[in-house]
Amino acid sequence: MGLGFARRHNVPFVLEVNSPLVVEQSAYRSLQRLATASRIERYLFRGASRIVVVSEEVGEYVRAHGADARRVVIAINGVDLSLYGSVATATAASSDRFTIGFLGSLKPWHGLDVLVDAFALLVARAPRYHLKIVGDGPERARIADRLTRLGLSGHATMVGQVPRERVPDQLADVDCAVAPYPRLDGFYFSPLKVFEYMAAGRPIVASQIGQIQSLLADHATALLVEPGNPAALADAIEALRQRPALAVRLAEAAQRQAFARHGWTHTVSAALAGMEALAS
Repeated sequence: MGLGFARRHNVPFVLEVNSPLVVEQSAYRSLQRLATASRIERYLFRGASRIVVVSEEVGEYVRAHGADARRVVIAINGVDLSLYGSVATATAASSDRFTIGFLGSLKPWHGLDVLVDAFALLVARAPRYHLKIVGDGPERARIADRLTRLGLSGHATMVGQVPRERVPDQLADVDCAVAPYPRLDGFYFSPLKVFEYMAAGRPIVASQIGQIQSLLADHATALLVEPGNPAALADAIEALRQRPALAVRLAEAAQRQAFARHGWTHTVSAALAGMEALAS
């Protein structure tokens, strides 16, 4: 069913927007018909009965590109809590190895270079550090090469992409989970990895940027650091290794928040709130 049909027959048309796709495609991939894509985008934004966005920053974008502000609803991302069973007590790091975990697609804007630089600093301090990268993407070969050139490949495991139902198992042996975003203008993400970390009960170190700043509270549910600063990222990870009680406290608080507020049912409820009025 097209937008024209929906307009002619007064059928509500709901559009979900995860990112400013025209901008993202132009910046990180290729977009040969920018003007056409922009016109289509505006047409959809203006015609939708409701636009569900994953962050305030995406909301600002769609409003600036033709959307009626009254029709824009923020429903941040969430996590499938059924994969994690129930709230469980977080555990402190094991004594023989401290594993730093990253989950997500390996793309330029996820801060993998920042993570590798921080990891190099940590291994120089203590060889027991290990890096576990779960995910795949266009940056995989380059990151693997960087780890090799820095003499870190023996301290790292690149798992690759795993089925969604295996994510909890992959996070189970992680002592610290990271979202090492660089400094980005217009950070618009609602990072799925962070919700997974929270539900898994893993201590989190994340960049203090965008939605992360409202999702996580520094020293309450995570340690937040300056975006794009490898030294700050390394210091925060080191703090969790040296203070296991702090790590457990942060992980448990974040996990309770995930189960109380960030399941996909919460996201769907926010997206559908008041939907009946559109059909009346």
